[in-house]
Amino acid sequence: MGKKITSDKFILDIVSHCHIEFIDNVEPKQDIFNVKSVFNSKESDIVSNEIQKLLAIDVIKEVQSMKDQFLSPIFLRPKKNGEYRMILNLKKLNEYIEYHHFKMDTFESAIKLVTSKSFMASIDLRHAYYSVPIAEEHQKFLRFYWNGKLFQYTCLPNGISSAPRIFTKLLKPVYSSLRVLGHVNVGYIDDSLLLGRL
Repeated sequence: MGKKITSDKFILDIVSHCHIEFIDNVEPKQDIFNVKSVFNSKESDIVSNEIQKLLAIDVIKEVQSMKDQFLSPIFLRPKKNGEYRMILNLKKLNEYIEYHHFKMDTFESAIKLVTSKSFMASIDLRHAYYSVPIAEEHQKFLRFYWNGKLFQYTCLPNGISSAPRIFTKLLKPVYSSLRVLGHVNVGYIDDSLLLGRL
């Protein structure tokens, strides 16, 4: 499907196996391996539950320790519906990741498309980042410990600095194809706004 709407090698590579772009192609080294995540009893139950959910949909997997792995702590972020999202704290890893300036659509972009007879619908893509597979050789940089077990992300995690750019570029040809068909739309990472006119 991807090749039908774009021939961009970067985007096609993302769809099949997204590589982490490290500065000067130098993979990170970690000197401190005692990376702990501290939670109270209630939070620990939430984390354990979230890990089971992520295992069930193959977003993470249990692994064995290996050379050159990179460990990060995890934390919980509340969602609008009262639930929690588990986030891999990649602050240290992000220091090694190449930054590329990119342009995203904004709320102002959407306002410019609105006319007096417009109607709108919004789409929030569930688990958007998790639809992007990480290249197997780079999954070792997305690891964390929980309850004595080691896990790694197999998909693009929340918390990695390059995720907004990667996902924006990934959806750009999709939005362009829809516009060619006459569907007016604006996308902001995993939120899409579709506009129609009476």
